[in-house]
Amino acid sequence: MPKGIKGFVKGVSGNPNGRPEGSKNKETLLKEERRAIFDRMASERWEEIISQLPPTYIADQFIGKSADKVEHSGEIKTGTLSSEAIALAEEELKKRITNE
Repeated sequence: MPKGIKGFVKGVSGNPNGRPEGSKNKETLLKEERRAIFDRMASERWEEIISQLPPTYIADQFIGKSADKVEHSGEIKTGTLSSEAIALAEEELKKRITNE
């Protein structure tokens, strides 16, 4: 190879067509290997950290921190629905399904 020429030059490397498509030099292969090792180690470390955090902290990261104070109208309703409310909700659902 002539002095000052780096890499795979057509006709100079002994292969008249140059580097075969998809082949990589040593430096690229080493960089990819180091990156894979780093990614694996970072992923393992992340799993260690995340497993030690309380579930509420993890939820806060995705949903957002809940308000410290909840304001309401003062009227507190129970979680049970009357049969009339359930019937109305079923009718509304049927209407939505048929319209779509």
